[in-house]
Amino acid sequence: MKSIQKIFRLQLLLLCQIFTALCLCSCANEYQPYEILHLPKYQPTYTCYTLWYTDPMNMTSENIQQGTIIPFGTEVMLFKMTDSEIRFYLNEKEFCIKLADSALESIQSFVKRTFSDKTADQLLQNSSAAEFEKIRRGVVSEGMTESQVLVALGKPSLSRSPNLKDNTWIYQAGPVKSKRIIFQNNGKGKERTVQRIFEL
Repeated sequence: MKSIQKIFRLQLLLLCQIFTALCLCSCANEYQPYEILHLPKYQPTYTCYTLWYTDPMNMTSENIQQGTIIPFGTEVMLFKMTDSEIRFYLNEKEFCIKLADSALESIQSFVKRTFSDKTADQLLQNSSAAEFEKIRRGVVSEGMTESQVLVALGKPSLSRSPNLKDNTWIYQAGPVKSKRIIFQNNGKGKERTVQRIFEL
């Protein structure tokens, strides 16, 4: 009889622990992405830079340059945002970007730099047709400006290039591959341009 009571108490304790864990998981903060962006709900919203993915439900804010691309200026519908991820629809397909490191960037900051109401033409107003097509494919080349690189590739890896004022930006081009972009200064008041690109 005592052994049955002991088993029952253990089962009850286990159920309590499972219930507590489920409650904690369900208590994640949820936000309205359009409120974070200061846009009316369901206003056309576009990607600010090229996004890469191999698994649409397991994308990362580090934007590893591998797999399929979603070009900058692509219209998406944002529908869910928590402290650790943002979900959106593209052509009725669901995508999920997970925040790589909340200590380096908040989800609010990430969403503001990744989505906006600017179209592709508005993002690259001063680019030539040839540059536009390269950037649309996530390609950068020597001579491109800093702002063009940000549209083509997004921000560099926050863990390896935390300061955008540095003349070298490092991007993840795969699990073990990286891309190093070196800028040159063009004088006061002029935007930096790409001097060299190294793939390691």
